[in-house]
Amino acid sequence: MFRQDRTNPSSAVSNWKGRRDTAKAWPSTAVSSWLNGGLFGGGGEAYNVYWVGGTNVNDGYGNATGNKMGIVSETVSDIAVGLTQGVAWTSGMNDNGVAGYTGAGYSGGSKKTASKLLYASDTNSTLSDLTYAGYGVGSCSNSGVAGYVMGGDNTDTRTIAQKITYSSDSWSVLSADPIFSTDGGVNNCYVGDMASNSGVAGYYAGGITNTSTSRVDKFTFASEAQMVATSNPMTCASHYTRATEDQGTSCWFFPGSTCDTVVNKMPVSTDTPAALSSGLSVGRNYMGVVGAKGSAVYAASTSYSADESTNTMDKWVTASDTRSVITGVDRRNGPSTFANADWS
Repeated sequence: MFRQDRTNPSSAVSNWKGRRDTAKAWPSTAVSSWLNGGLFGGGGEAYNVYWVGGTNVNDGYGNATGNKMGIVSETVSDIAVGLTQGVAWTSGMNDNGVAGYTGAGYSGGSKKTASKLLYASDTNSTLSDLTYAGYGVGSCSNSGVAGYVMGGDNTDTRTIAQKITYSSDSWSVLSADPIFSTDGGVNNCYVGDMASNSGVAGYYAGGITNTSTSRVDKFTFASEAQMVATSNPMTCASHYTRATEDQGTSCWFFPGSTCDTVVNKMPVSTDTPAALSSGLSVGRNYMGVVGAKGSAVYAASTSYSADESTNTMDKWVTASDTRSVITGVDRRNGPSTFANADWS
C-alpha cells in the first residue's frame, strides 16, 4: 500500500482522498516530487526562506529588494520590493507561515520604519512606524502572537523592547525597562542578535556592554519580563552577532566582530551553547542567517576577502551538523531573514 502520510507528512488528511494509487499514476516521477507543494500542493516548494534588505554590491546602505530560496531545490529568486524602505542592520520576525516582519534599521541614519512581506504573494505591506528608531537590533518571534525588536545602536533603544502584535499589526513598547537584566546581565546591551524558541522564549546572544560579551540572555514570552542570563555563555565574546533557530530544537549563534568562523549551537532543552566542529567556511560580513525547521540552517553573504561579485552560502544539515558550501545570495550588512514555515 502507498503511504501518503510519509510523502505528505504535514498536509491535511482530507487532501489525500483518491490518492492511494499515486505511485502507479505517476510512474515517471521521483518520489521526492510528491512531497507537500509538489504534485498535490499546487506546485512550488513546501516552503521558502527569505533575505530582504541589507546591502548588495550595487548599493549603499539600505536595499529594499529581497531574495527567496526554496528549501527543496535551493534555487534562489529575486523579490523586487521586499521592504517599505531599504534598510541594513535590521530585524526579521516570522509569523506562522503568514508573513515576515521587519522593523528599524539603518539608511543614512537610524530608522523606525516597518514592513510586512506576505508569503502568499511575496508582496510588501507598509506598517506603522516603531516608537523608537534604531539599528543593529536583535529580534525574535512568538509566532502567531507577536514579534519583538530589542536593543540597537541608538541610546533610545539600547534598554527597551518594541513589540508588534500580529493580529492587529500594531506596535507597543514593553513596560519592563530596561528589558535587559540588571542583576549581572546585559543591561544597556546593543548590537547583538536574537534567536527564537516560539511559544517559549527568545535568546539574546552577544553584543556590547562596555566591551563585547559572550552572554546569552533569555526573554520569556509568557511574562515579557526582564531578561535572565542563562548559566552558560557562548564559547567566545562577540558583537554584531547573528542568530537563528531550528525551531523547537536549537538556537544558532554566529560570529560578528570577533570569533571569526566559530558557530555556536544551543539546544533549547539545555540552554547550553557549544561550538560546532565545522564553523563558517570563511569569515563572513554581518551575514543573513536563517533556519528551515527540521532541515537546515543557512548563512549567506560574501566573505570578508572574497570578490564581492562572487557569493557562497554555508549550509548545515541540522540532523548531523554537517556543513557544505552552496551558491549564495548577494545580501550582507544585516538583512532581515525569515522562513515561511508553520512553527506552531
